[in-house]
Amino acid sequence: METVNKEKFLSAIKPHLENIERLNIPNVFIKEIDKLDLSVIRKKVNLPENAQIYAFFEKDTEFKGKEGLLITDHGIYIHDANMQIDGSAKGKVSLSYMEFAEYEAKVTKHLLKYTVTLKNTNLNSSKYSELQLWLIKNPVMDEAEEESLLEKIQAFFAILISISKETAHLFVSDKGHQNQETSDLLNSKYIEAFILGKDGDAKSDNDTCLYYKKAFVKYNINGKDQFAVHWSWVSFFFNWIHLLHRRLYIESLISFIIAVVVGGFVWPLTIAYWIASGMLNPFLLYRKYSGIVRSFKDENLSEEKKIEILQNAGGTNKITSFIIGVIGLIVVIAIVVFVFKSCFGN
Repeated sequence: METVNKEKFLSAIKPHLENIERLNIPNVFIKEIDKLDLSVIRKKVNLPENAQIYAFFEKDTEFKGKEGLLITDHGIYIHDANMQIDGSAKGKVSLSYMEFAEYEAKVTKHLLKYTVTLKNTNLNSSKYSELQLWLIKNPVMDEAEEESLLEKIQAFFAILISISKETAHLFVSDKGHQNQETSDLLNSKYIEAFILGKDGDAKSDNDTCLYYKKAFVKYNINGKDQFAVHWSWVSFFFNWIHLLHRRLYIESLISFIIAVVVGGFVWPLTIAYWIASGMLNPFLLYRKYSGIVRSFKDENLSEEKKIEILQNAGGTNKITSFIIGVIGLIVVIAIVVFVFKSCFGN
């Protein structure tokens, strides 16, 4: 990872570390950091030998030194066997302060644990859209103590994000800073506004948003729109109907014409058309989104207006939503009838 002037970095984070100490979180260690045996977690996260650790947030209710979060002069390192990254299990991750600065944190209480959900607001800074960490719950705490702890943990991550924003400029990036246009293209809020439209719901459509966020990151190569394979089963099965569903009307018409033409020939061409649809359709949607966002640079628009434009241009066609739902229902009924007849005859 990147290197940094340690003296400047320590000077910048010192007031924040003092604020963290004032929170008095039992499993956060700062002053006694040099006396702790952190060899296990250092090895687990592949921390560079010359890296200096300034704070450690233990995952468990007492010190074990195996899982948790490290604040270092090389970035933030996390080891958590239960951690979910973009919906998949992954035990460790390292993030630069430039990356972590773009996250928003939310602490949630569960029956036997706490979770910390970190959502990325700018996918240009990090390839990870969402991280979810587990913290072990102390069973002997009463409700008042628990609520107080949750507030402190929320404050801890707020301070950590502040540290990231204030120190990111001290680090030397091998890639350099991406331009503002690229940053806008991979802005999570813009992508969500475009994918959800005016009537979408971020909670119920979370998986859809995550799918397209990952796709859009693939299609943006150093600020340029480039095709990359990001498979879509929905596009494979519904091809031109899915384009119509996503309000790509011209593209849908062209796809429909191709479907009619190849449908009159041998079946391998039809299969090829389906496969091409599964690969190309998400990219066609990105091209529409990219064109809208790139047009913003020529206009002096507020963030609210940009979101409104993306919502109006994106979303889905309600009629095709109904058609796809009906087709899906017919397919399910057909499968059930087939299985029933196969098992029980006429």
